[in-house]
Amino acid sequence: MRIILSALIVSFGTAAHASGGWFVRSQESARVQAHRVIIALGPLQTTVWDELSYDGAPDDYLWVFPTKGPVTVGLSSDALFRALDARTAPIAMPGVVCDSGCTAPELPTPTPIDTTPSAQASPGQTVQVSSANPTALATLIHDNGFALSDDDKAVIDAYIGEGYNFLVASVHPADGVQVMRPIRVSTPDQAPVLPLRLARAGARSPLPVTLYVVAAERRQPSATETADASALTYDWDSATSDYDARVSAQLAATGGSHWLLQAAEPLDLVALGAPLGADPSTFGYTDAQAVSYDIDALGAGLNGNVWVTRVYAELSPAGLASDLTLAASDAGAAPRELVTGHASGQPACDCPAPEPDPETDPELGPELGPEPEPEPPVELAPDTDTPDVSDDVVEPDATGPDTAVAEQEPTTVAEASPRTKPDDGCAAGPEALWPLVLFVLRRRW
Repeated sequence: MRIILSALIVSFGTAAHASGGWFVRSQESARVQAHRVIIALGPLQTTVWDELSYDGAPDDYLWVFPTKGPVTVGLSSDALFRALDARTAPIAMPGVVCDSGCTAPELPTPTPIDTTPSAQASPGQTVQVSSANPTALATLIHDNGFALSDDDKAVIDAYIGEGYNFLVASVHPADGVQVMRPIRVSTPDQAPVLPLRLARAGARSPLPVTLYVVAAERRQPSATETADASALTYDWDSATSDYDARVSAQLAATGGSHWLLQAAEPLDLVALGAPLGADPSTFGYTDAQAVSYDIDALGAGLNGNVWVTRVYAELSPAGLASDLTLAASDAGAAPRELVTGHASGQPACDCPAPEPDPETDPELGPELGPEPEPEPPVELAPDTDTPDVSDDVVEPDATGPDTAVAEQEPTTVAEASPRTKPDDGCAAGPEALWPLVLFVLRRRW
Protein backbone atom coordinates (compact mmCIF):
# COMPACT_ATOMS: atom_id res chain seq x y z
CA MET A 1 0.00 0.00 0.00
CA ARG A 2 1.29 3.47 -0.85
CA ILE A 3 1.43 5.75 2.21
CA ILE A 4 0.14 9.26 1.51
CA LEU A 5 2.00 11.83 3.63
CA SER A 6 2.89 14.75 1.37
CA ALA A 7 -0.20 16.88 2.00
CA LEU A 8 0.71 17.24 5.69
CA ILE A 9 4.06 19.05 5.41
CA VAL A 10 4.22 22.11 7.68
CA SER A 11 6.79 24.04 9.73
CA PHE A 12 6.74 25.44 13.21
CA GLY A 13 8.44 27.20 16.54
CA THR A 14 10.62 26.14 20.21
CA ALA A 15 12.61 22.90 20.01
CA ALA A 16 12.17 19.60 21.76
CA HIS A 17 12.77 15.96 20.89
CA ALA A 18 11.73 12.43 21.76
CA SER A 19 12.08 8.77 21.04
CA GLY A 20 9.74 7.88 18.23
CA GLY A 21 6.54 5.89 18.39
CA TRP A 22 6.06 2.88 16.11
CA PHE A 23 2.87 2.04 14.30
CA VAL A 24 2.29 -1.14 12.28
CA ARG A 25 -0.67 -2.57 10.42
CA SER A 26 -3.57 -3.86 12.50
CA GLN A 27 -2.87 -7.48 11.56
CA GLU A 28 0.82 -7.33 12.48
CA SER A 29 2.15 -8.77 15.75
CA ALA A 30 5.62 -7.19 15.48
CA ARG A 31 6.81 -5.14 18.44
CA VAL A 32 9.67 -2.74 19.10
CA GLN A 33 12.31 -4.61 21.14
CA ALA A 34 14.70 -1.76 22.06
CA HIS A 35 15.65 1.86 21.44
CA ARG A 36 19.09 3.42 21.26
CA VAL A 37 19.07 7.21 21.50
CA ILE A 38 21.76 9.88 21.34
CA ILE A 39 20.97 13.43 22.44
CA ALA A 40 23.56 16.17 21.91
CA LEU A 41 22.93 19.30 23.97
CA GLY A 42 24.76 22.29 22.54
CA PRO A 43 24.19 25.89 23.63
CA LEU A 44 22.47 26.77 20.33
CA GLN A 45 21.36 23.41 18.96
CA THR A 46 19.91 20.11 20.13
CA THR A 47 20.20 16.95 18.02
CA VAL A 48 18.65 13.55 18.60
CA TRP A 49 19.48 10.25 16.89
CA ASP A 50 16.90 7.48 17.28
CA GLU A 51 17.43 3.84 16.31
CA LEU A 52 14.96 1.07 17.05
CA SER A 53 15.01 -2.70 16.63
CA TYR A 54 11.96 -4.91 16.34
CA ASP A 55 10.86 -8.50 15.90
CA GLY A 56 8.58 -9.96 13.28
CA ALA A 57 8.54 -9.08 9.59
CA PRO A 58 6.25 -6.09 8.98
CA ASP A 59 5.78 -5.04 5.37
CA ASP A 60 5.94 -1.41 6.41
CA TYR A 61 5.48 0.83 9.44
CA LEU A 62 5.32 4.45 10.59
CA TRP A 63 7.84 6.12 12.87
CA VAL A 64 6.35 9.14 14.67
CA PHE A 65 8.58 11.60 16.53
CA PRO A 66 7.25 14.50 18.69
CA THR A 67 9.04 17.82 18.09
CA LYS A 68 8.77 21.53 18.70
CA GLY A 69 10.20 24.11 16.35
CA PRO A 70 11.77 23.94 12.92
CA VAL A 71 13.71 20.75 12.30
CA THR A 72 16.57 19.57 10.12
CA VAL A 73 16.37 15.87 9.30
CA GLY A 74 19.06 13.51 8.04
CA LEU A 75 19.97 9.84 7.92
CA SER A 76 22.79 8.53 10.09
CA SER A 77 24.39 5.12 10.57
CA ASP A 78 24.32 2.64 13.40
CA ALA A 79 28.14 2.87 13.30
CA LEU A 80 27.83 6.07 15.35
CA PHE A 81 26.15 4.06 18.10
CA ARG A 82 28.75 1.32 17.75
CA ALA A 83 31.54 3.86 18.12
CA LEU A 84 30.01 5.28 21.31
CA ASP A 85 29.30 1.79 22.57
CA ALA A 86 32.97 0.81 22.15
CA ARG A 87 33.90 3.67 24.51
CA THR A 88 31.14 3.42 27.10
CA ALA A 89 29.86 -0.17 27.35
CA PRO A 90 30.27 -1.46 30.93
CA ILE A 91 33.04 -4.00 31.55
CA ALA A 92 32.75 -6.38 34.52
CA MET A 93 36.01 -8.05 35.53
CA PRO A 94 37.25 -10.11 38.50
CA GLY A 95 39.48 -8.80 41.26
CA VAL A 96 42.69 -10.62 42.28
CA VAL A 97 43.29 -13.23 39.62
CA CYS A 98 46.50 -15.25 40.12
CA ASP A 99 49.31 -15.62 42.63
CA SER A 100 52.37 -13.42 42.34
CA GLY A 101 54.69 -14.57 39.56
CA CYS A 102 51.91 -16.17 37.51
CA THR A 103 50.59 -14.94 34.17
CA ALA A 104 46.89 -14.14 34.38
CA PRO A 105 44.41 -15.20 31.67
CA GLU A 106 43.03 -12.55 29.35
CA LEU A 107 40.51 -10.27 31.05
CA PRO A 108 37.58 -8.42 29.48
CA THR A 109 38.86 -5.40 27.56
CA PRO A 110 37.28 -2.59 25.53
CA THR A 111 36.34 -3.83 22.10
CA PRO A 112 37.06 -1.92 18.88
CA ILE A 113 34.24 -0.63 16.73
CA ASP A 114 32.42 -3.49 15.08
CA THR A 115 32.87 -3.12 11.32
CA THR A 116 30.38 -5.83 10.41
CA PRO A 117 27.83 -4.25 8.05
CA SER A 118 24.32 -4.39 9.47
CA ALA A 119 21.12 -4.58 7.48
CA GLN A 120 18.91 -1.60 8.27
CA ALA A 121 15.68 -0.26 6.92
CA SER A 122 16.01 3.30 5.62
CA PRO A 123 13.04 5.62 6.05
CA GLY A 124 11.43 6.71 2.82
CA GLN A 125 9.03 9.63 2.72
CA THR A 126 9.23 11.98 5.75
CA VAL A 127 6.79 14.77 6.64
CA GLN A 128 5.99 17.11 9.51
CA VAL A 129 2.48 17.10 10.93
CA SER A 130 1.24 20.24 12.69
CA SER A 131 -0.72 20.15 15.90
CA ALA A 132 -2.78 23.08 14.58
CA ASN A 133 -5.10 20.38 13.28
CA PRO A 134 -5.52 18.13 16.34
CA THR A 135 -6.91 15.22 14.31
CA ALA A 136 -4.33 15.29 11.50
CA LEU A 137 -1.97 12.66 12.88
CA ALA A 138 -4.69 10.23 13.92
CA THR A 139 -6.29 10.60 10.50
CA LEU A 140 -2.98 9.88 8.76
CA ILE A 141 -2.45 6.72 10.83
CA HIS A 142 -5.98 5.40 10.32
CA ASP A 143 -6.28 6.27 6.64
CA ASN A 144 -3.07 4.40 5.82
CA GLY A 145 -4.23 1.23 7.58
CA PHE A 146 -2.09 1.38 10.72
CA ALA A 147 -3.31 0.48 14.21
CA LEU A 148 -3.82 3.24 16.80
CA SER A 149 -4.81 2.10 20.29
CA ASP A 150 -6.81 4.23 22.67
CA ASP A 151 -3.79 4.55 24.98
CA ASP A 152 -1.58 5.77 22.13
CA LYS A 153 -4.30 8.17 20.96
CA ALA A 154 -4.43 9.63 24.47
CA VAL A 155 -0.63 10.22 24.45
CA ILE A 156 -0.83 11.95 21.05
CA ASP A 157 -3.66 14.17 22.28
CA ALA A 158 -1.62 15.11 25.37
CA TYR A 159 1.34 16.16 23.21
CA ILE A 160 -0.93 18.18 20.94
CA GLY A 161 -2.34 19.95 23.99
CA GLU A 162 1.25 20.90 24.98
CA GLY A 163 1.97 22.39 21.54
CA TYR A 164 4.01 19.53 20.11
CA ASN A 165 4.09 18.70 16.41
CA PHE A 166 5.17 15.44 14.82
CA LEU A 167 7.78 14.20 12.38
CA VAL A 168 6.47 11.15 10.50
CA ALA A 169 8.55 8.73 8.40
CA SER A 170 7.35 5.73 6.44
CA VAL A 171 9.63 2.67 6.34
CA HIS A 172 9.51 -0.35 4.00
CA PRO A 173 12.03 -2.89 5.34
CA ALA A 174 13.55 -5.58 3.17
CA ASP A 175 13.00 -9.21 4.09
CA GLY A 176 14.80 -10.19 7.26
CA VAL A 177 15.68 -6.62 8.29
CA GLN A 178 14.72 -5.82 11.90
CA VAL A 179 16.54 -2.55 12.61
CA MET A 180 15.56 0.94 11.47
CA ARG A 181 18.41 3.08 10.24
CA PRO A 182 18.98 5.95 12.71
CA ILE A 183 17.31 9.26 11.91
CA ARG A 184 19.05 12.48 12.97
CA VAL A 185 16.80 15.39 13.97
CA SER A 186 18.24 18.83 14.83
CA THR A 187 16.48 21.91 16.16
CA PRO A 188 17.74 25.30 17.37
CA ASP A 189 18.23 26.04 21.08
CA GLN A 190 19.14 23.70 23.92
CA ALA A 191 16.29 21.43 25.04
CA PRO A 192 17.41 19.07 27.86
CA VAL A 193 14.04 17.29 27.93
CA LEU A 194 13.49 14.01 26.11
CA PRO A 195 9.77 13.32 25.54
CA LEU A 196 9.44 9.56 25.95
CA ARG A 197 5.74 9.02 26.27
CA LEU A 198 5.13 8.09 22.64
CA ALA A 199 7.92 5.48 22.70
CA ARG A 200 5.47 3.08 24.31
CA ALA A 201 3.50 2.89 21.04
CA GLY A 202 4.08 -0.49 19.44
CA ALA A 203 6.74 -1.46 22.00
CA ARG A 204 7.28 -4.43 24.27
CA SER A 205 7.19 -3.99 28.04
CA PRO A 206 9.54 -3.42 29.69
CA LEU A 207 11.26 -1.47 26.92
CA PRO A 208 15.10 -1.42 26.98
CA VAL A 209 16.47 2.05 26.20
CA THR A 210 20.16 2.94 25.98
CA LEU A 211 20.70 6.70 26.08
CA TYR A 212 23.94 8.59 25.31
CA VAL A 213 23.94 12.21 26.47
CA VAL A 214 26.60 14.38 24.82
CA ALA A 215 27.03 17.78 26.49
CA ALA A 216 29.57 20.14 28.02
CA GLU A 217 29.25 18.28 31.34
CA ARG A 218 27.90 15.10 32.81
CA ARG A 219 24.10 15.06 32.43
CA GLN A 220 21.73 12.36 33.59
CA PRO A 221 18.12 11.69 34.63
CA SER A 222 17.21 12.58 38.20
CA ALA A 223 16.16 8.98 38.96
CA THR A 224 19.56 7.43 38.27
CA GLU A 225 21.15 4.53 40.12
CA THR A 226 24.50 2.75 39.92
CA ALA A 227 25.23 -0.97 39.79
CA ASP A 228 26.51 -2.65 42.95
CA ALA A 229 29.78 -4.15 41.73
CA SER A 230 30.33 -6.04 44.99
CA ALA A 231 27.25 -8.16 44.26
CA LEU A 232 28.39 -9.16 40.76
CA THR A 233 29.94 -12.55 39.93
CA TYR A 234 32.45 -13.23 37.18
CA ASP A 235 32.51 -16.77 35.76
CA TRP A 236 35.92 -17.89 34.56
CA ASP A 237 34.63 -20.90 32.66
CA SER A 238 32.38 -18.87 30.34
CA ALA A 239 34.33 -15.57 30.59
CA THR A 240 31.08 -13.74 31.40
CA SER A 241 29.44 -12.07 34.37
CA ASP A 242 25.91 -11.81 35.71
CA TYR A 243 25.87 -8.05 35.10
CA ASP A 244 22.89 -8.03 32.71
CA ALA A 245 20.73 -10.24 34.92
CA ARG A 246 21.47 -8.22 38.06
CA VAL A 247 20.87 -4.92 36.28
CA SER A 248 17.49 -6.14 35.04
CA ALA A 249 16.56 -7.23 38.56
CA GLN A 250 17.72 -3.91 40.02
CA LEU A 251 15.69 -1.88 37.52
CA ALA A 252 12.63 -4.10 37.92
CA ALA A 253 12.73 -3.41 41.66
CA THR A 254 12.13 0.27 40.86
CA GLY A 255 8.98 -0.54 38.92
CA GLY A 256 10.76 0.07 35.61
CA SER A 257 11.04 3.81 36.19
CA HIS A 258 14.71 4.37 37.11
CA TRP A 259 17.86 4.61 35.01
CA LEU A 260 21.23 3.00 35.57
CA LEU A 261 24.42 5.02 35.12
CA GLN A 262 26.91 3.01 33.05
CA ALA A 263 29.62 5.53 32.18
CA ALA A 264 30.45 9.25 32.23
CA GLU A 265 33.71 10.56 30.81
CA PRO A 266 35.23 13.19 28.50
CA LEU A 267 34.78 12.41 24.81
CA ASP A 268 37.33 13.02 22.06
CA LEU A 269 35.21 13.67 18.98
CA VAL A 270 38.21 13.61 16.64
CA ALA A 271 39.18 10.14 17.83
CA LEU A 272 35.53 9.04 17.67
CA GLY A 273 35.08 10.12 14.07
CA ALA A 274 38.52 9.16 12.68
CA PRO A 275 37.82 5.48 11.89
CA LEU A 276 34.37 6.33 10.53
CA GLY A 277 35.71 8.99 8.18
CA ALA A 278 38.65 6.85 7.06
CA ASP A 279 36.34 4.16 5.65
CA PRO A 280 32.78 5.54 5.55
CA SER A 281 31.27 2.86 3.31
CA THR A 282 32.36 0.09 5.69
CA PHE A 283 30.46 1.83 8.48
CA GLY A 284 27.26 2.45 6.52
CA TYR A 285 27.87 6.06 5.45
CA THR A 286 27.61 7.26 1.87
CA ASP A 287 30.81 9.32 2.12
CA ALA A 288 33.10 11.20 4.52
CA GLN A 289 30.80 14.24 4.39
CA ALA A 290 27.98 12.19 5.88
CA VAL A 291 30.30 11.29 8.77
CA SER A 292 31.11 14.98 9.28
CA TYR A 293 27.42 15.82 9.62
CA ASP A 294 27.14 13.45 12.57
CA ILE A 295 30.39 14.47 14.30
CA ASP A 296 29.68 18.19 13.83
CA ALA A 297 26.18 17.77 15.27
CA LEU A 298 27.56 15.95 18.32
CA GLY A 299 29.91 18.80 19.23
CA ALA A 300 27.96 21.80 17.93
CA GLY A 301 28.86 24.84 20.05
CA LEU A 302 30.77 22.83 22.68
CA ASN A 303 34.23 24.08 21.63
CA GLY A 304 35.93 20.78 22.31
CA ASN A 305 34.66 20.53 25.90
CA VAL A 306 32.63 17.37 25.38
CA TRP A 307 31.37 14.74 27.80
CA VAL A 308 29.36 11.60 27.13
CA THR A 309 27.11 10.06 29.77
CA ARG A 310 25.62 6.64 29.16
CA VAL A 311 22.49 5.52 31.02
CA TYR A 312 20.29 2.48 30.57
CA ALA A 313 16.70 1.66 31.52
CA GLU A 314 14.11 -1.06 31.10
CA LEU A 315 11.03 1.10 31.15
CA SER A 316 7.59 -0.09 32.12
CA PRO A 317 4.43 1.74 30.98
CA ALA A 318 4.68 3.67 34.25
CA GLY A 319 8.30 4.56 33.42
CA LEU A 320 7.15 5.91 30.03
CA ALA A 321 4.29 7.90 31.52
CA SER A 322 6.40 11.07 31.80
CA ASP A 323 9.16 12.74 29.82
CA LEU A 324 12.83 12.68 30.79
CA THR A 325 14.69 15.70 32.12
CA LEU A 326 18.49 15.62 31.88
CA ALA A 327 20.08 17.59 34.71
CA ALA A 328 23.74 18.61 34.99
CA SER A 329 25.80 16.72 37.58
CA ASP A 330 29.03 17.76 39.28
CA ALA A 331 29.86 14.17 40.29
CA GLY A 332 32.63 13.96 37.68
CA ALA A 333 33.67 10.91 35.73
CA ALA A 334 32.09 7.50 36.26
CA PRO A 335 34.34 4.70 34.97
CA ARG A 336 32.70 1.87 33.10
CA GLU A 337 34.98 -0.79 34.61
CA LEU A 338 33.40 -2.76 37.45
CA VAL A 339 35.44 -5.08 39.69
CA THR A 340 33.15 -7.93 40.67
CA GLY A 341 32.88 -8.98 44.28
CA HIS A 342 32.66 -12.69 43.48
CA ALA A 343 34.03 -15.20 40.99
CA SER A 344 33.18 -18.75 39.99
CA GLY A 345 35.17 -21.34 38.10
CA GLN A 346 38.95 -21.39 37.97
CA PRO A 347 41.18 -18.88 36.20
CA ALA A 348 43.67 -20.44 33.79
CA CYS A 349 46.75 -19.06 35.51
CA ASP A 350 50.09 -19.81 33.85
CA CYS A 351 52.47 -20.35 36.76
CA PRO A 352 56.15 -21.44 36.51
CA ALA A 353 57.00 -24.95 37.70
CA PRO A 354 58.56 -25.04 41.20
CA GLU A 355 62.28 -25.68 41.53
CA PRO A 356 63.05 -29.34 42.49
CA ASP A 357 64.05 -29.95 46.09
CA PRO A 358 67.06 -32.31 46.26
CA GLU A 359 66.04 -33.49 49.73
CA THR A 360 62.46 -34.46 48.83
CA ASP A 361 62.43 -35.02 45.07
CA PRO A 362 63.87 -38.46 44.10
CA GLU A 363 64.07 -37.43 40.44
CA LEU A 364 66.13 -34.29 40.21
CA GLY A 365 66.39 -34.30 36.44
CA PRO A 366 69.28 -35.10 34.08
CA GLU A 367 71.01 -31.80 34.71
CA LEU A 368 71.72 -32.78 38.33
CA GLY A 369 73.09 -36.26 37.43
CA PRO A 370 72.34 -39.64 39.05
CA GLU A 371 72.93 -40.31 42.69
CA PRO A 372 76.61 -41.52 43.16
CA GLU A 373 77.28 -45.20 43.90
CA PRO A 374 78.36 -45.95 47.52
CA GLU A 375 82.10 -46.64 47.97
CA PRO A 376 83.15 -50.19 49.03
CA PRO A 377 84.18 -50.62 52.67
CA VAL A 378 87.88 -50.24 53.42
CA GLU A 379 89.66 -53.30 54.90
CA LEU A 380 92.22 -52.29 57.50
CA ALA A 381 95.67 -53.89 57.28
CA PRO A 382 97.14 -55.38 60.49
CA ASP A 383 99.30 -53.09 62.60
CA THR A 384 102.87 -54.26 61.97
CA ASP A 385 104.19 -52.01 64.74
CA THR A 386 102.41 -53.98 67.46
CA PRO A 387 104.65 -56.81 68.78
CA ASP A 388 103.36 -60.35 69.09
CA VAL A 389 103.94 -60.88 72.76
CA SER A 390 103.26 -64.62 72.56
CA ASP A 391 106.34 -65.13 70.41
CA ASP A 392 108.60 -63.21 72.74
CA VAL A 393 107.53 -64.54 76.15
CA VAL A 394 110.38 -66.35 77.88
CA GLU A 395 109.14 -69.54 79.41
CA PRO A 396 110.53 -70.24 82.96
CA ASP A 397 113.41 -72.65 83.28
CA ALA A 398 112.64 -76.25 84.25
CA THR A 399 114.76 -75.93 87.37
CA GLY A 400 111.86 -74.16 89.08
CA PRO A 401 110.55 -70.78 90.11
CA ASP A 402 113.72 -69.96 92.02
CA THR A 403 115.83 -69.96 88.89
CA ALA A 404 117.35 -66.59 88.57
CA VAL A 405 116.85 -64.37 85.58
CA ALA A 406 119.42 -61.82 84.71
CA GLU A 407 118.33 -58.58 86.18
CA GLN A 408 118.02 -55.42 84.10
CA GLU A 409 117.31 -51.91 85.08
CA PRO A 410 113.54 -51.05 84.62
CA THR A 411 112.65 -48.77 81.79
CA THR A 412 109.85 -46.21 81.85
CA VAL A 413 106.87 -46.62 79.61
CA ALA A 414 107.82 -43.54 77.73
CA GLU A 415 111.23 -44.99 76.98
CA ALA A 416 109.70 -48.27 75.90
CA SER A 417 107.03 -46.70 73.65
CA PRO A 418 107.13 -48.07 70.13
CA ARG A 419 106.43 -44.49 68.86
CA THR A 420 109.68 -43.19 70.39
CA LYS A 421 111.98 -42.19 67.65
CA PRO A 422 115.76 -42.45 68.04
CA ASP A 423 117.88 -39.41 67.77
CA ASP A 424 119.13 -40.43 64.37
CA GLY A 425 115.56 -40.04 63.01
CA CYS A 426 114.99 -43.72 62.28
CA ALA A 427 111.87 -45.50 63.40
CA ALA A 428 112.22 -47.59 66.60
CA GLY A 429 112.44 -51.34 65.87
CA PRO A 430 111.11 -54.33 67.83
CA GLU A 431 114.29 -54.55 69.91
CA ALA A 432 113.26 -51.35 71.65
CA LEU A 433 110.36 -53.29 73.24
CA TRP A 434 112.42 -55.94 75.05
CA PRO A 435 112.99 -53.94 78.19
CA LEU A 436 109.26 -53.51 78.53
CA VAL A 437 108.59 -57.21 77.98
CA LEU A 438 111.16 -58.25 80.57
CA PHE A 439 109.73 -55.77 83.01
CA VAL A 440 106.22 -57.21 82.61
CA LEU A 441 107.45 -60.78 83.03
CA ARG A 442 109.40 -59.90 86.10
CA ARG A 443 106.37 -58.42 87.74
CA ARG A 444 104.30 -61.50 86.99
CA TRP A 445 106.73 -63.95 88.48
